[in-house]
Amino acid sequence: MSDETNFASTHWRKDADFKGGVFLDSGVHHAACHRFLFGGVRTLYAVGRPAEVDFAPYSALHAMLTFDNHVAGHYSFFIIGKETQHPAVGLRIFGTNGEIYLENKDCGHVNVSTKDGQYEAIPFTSKTGYAGELNNFYDAIRNKKEIISTPEKALGDMEVIFGMLESAQEDKRLKVA
Repeated sequence: MSDETNFASTHWRKDADFKGGVFLDSGVHHAACHRFLFGGVRTLYAVGRPAEVDFAPYSALHAMLTFDNHVAGHYSFFIIGKETQHPAVGLRIFGTNGEIYLENKDCGHVNVSTKDGQYEAIPFTSKTGYAGELNNFYDAIRNKKEIISTPEKALGDMEVIFGMLESAQEDKRLKVA
């Protein structure tokens, strides 16, 4: 991939004023998903491996999170390497009655299995998130529907990412909510 077309070539991503680099740019979507599924983040603790690139403070970031509903989880983000395990580790949600597993955002199905041996693959159409947001915005304007992705939610997602970066830098557990 040439320097003109890769992620780090975009000027605003290399700008020192864009704190968080790729972690904010991509990770904010992961934070939004986690907060959508589990609610607000209560506390977090993160560690990272420093990177020697302009577009990211860390080459890997790992965080432990607790949510307002007492769910606890682990989040990992890597800017180097490629997941070679297949199926991929992906997003896994372990509960008392089973597991939800999403191999990757483009696989087209979410696997749901229960401890009694039942299994279901729930299909979804990948790469429709932005279209869904735009359709929701259109419905809000034209049909007085509620806006799902509000600026306040986006700010909360950013606070989670900035909290992870601060926690890793300061080597301390943070209260978010």
